[in-house]
Amino acid sequence: GYSCIGINDILEDTGIPKGSFYYYFSSKEDLIQQSIMYYMTEVVNWTNMFPADTMGLRDFFRSQFDIVLKSDYQDVCPIGGIASELAGHDEHFRDELRLVERHVHDFVKKSLMNSLGFNDRRAYEYAVFILMSFQGAVIKAKLEHDELPIKLFDKFIFDMLIRHETMKSKKVDKPPILVR
Repeated sequence: GYSCIGINDILEDTGIPKGSFYYYFSSKEDLIQQSIMYYMTEVVNWTNMFPADTMGLRDFFRSQFDIVLKSDYQDVCPIGGIASELAGHDEHFRDELRLVERHVHDFVKKSLMNSLGFNDRRAYEYAVFILMSFQGAVIKAKLEHDELPIKLFDKFIFDMLIRHETMKSKKVDKPPILVR
């Protein structure tokens, strides 16, 4: 982890000369900070690929889960790993990580408001719940090397929760079709 690894360990594992590392980064902390900012750009670009509605939201999460599954549970959100390790170390890192999370949260919230007509508070609370459920499903899938937590996330968030809310908000008798 972050606390137990030094620059020399990074350089040895990657084969990068020390001078090359220090040309781009002033320290291990600078490497982490720039990595977070790079990931933030990727997250912004990724969320912009999907419409801000419940179908776009489902497609967004499925695309994230596809990355996990295609990598045999190895390639998971680096922000989650960094956040869990650095949360108690550095306020600046926490602030940067919050920006990434806030962007995804805002995408989820906007999607719920657009599709279901949720007010700001309700959309906020659902977005927090959905993101916590997503993070838990990723961790559990990685731990078990099993896609069941991913399937359950999709089932409970989209097939049950959002379908239920859609029916309540539109007062329809027939559930909407959420698959394109």
